[in-house]
Amino acid sequence: MSPLLLLLMGCAGAAPPEPGPGITLDGVVASAPSGTRLAAQTATGSPAGAGEAAGVSGSLVAEATTPPLEVSAQRSTWDLRNGELHLEGDVVAVRGGARLRCTRADVRFDEDGLVTRIEAAGDVVLEQGARIGQAQAALLEAGPGRVTLRGQASLAEPPHEMMGEPIVVYLDDERIECESCRMRIDGAGFGRGE
Repeated sequence: MSPLLLLLMGCAGAAPPEPGPGITLDGVVASAPSGTRLAAQTATGSPAGAGEAAGVSGSLVAEATTPPLEVSAQRSTWDLRNGELHLEGDVVAVRGGARLRCTRADVRFDEDGLVTRIEAAGDVVLEQGARIGQAQAALLEAGPGRVTLRGQASLAEPPHEMMGEPIVVYLDDERIECESCRMRIDGAGFGRGE
């Protein structure tokens, strides 16, 4: 049985189930030694380490030196044995001053329960200060704080905008990379020459 499923059951004061259909819990909060914390309005799980939850929010840990990653979604499905969490419906992931919103996301964990990456899809919006990125898909690599936008990718920091495929935003060091890049620079962005 997965450690997180045991945590979920412990939070609800339930005994480990006998092999069979699984359990349903209401008002669940679970924490793992890695620092990962998940809360759900309802959760169901099986002894095999798979399950689903509704009204999900949590704090996921990438590395001790990176900002925490706060996530929320309407629904989640997890496969703890394989270190995977699927989020669906109004997904929001916040890391430091950056917010990533999308329709659905797949979160991958390493063997220590630390988040390694989030694959976001469906109407992706990345907000970091005045900077707004949009795409159909994004990959957030938690450790390096790198977000790769793909699929009609654009990044605007008014009054300027760039479009390209892909656009890579480094959340921690104000660096952006863009391939096949097109830029629109507002006339106010030009200095007066001598």
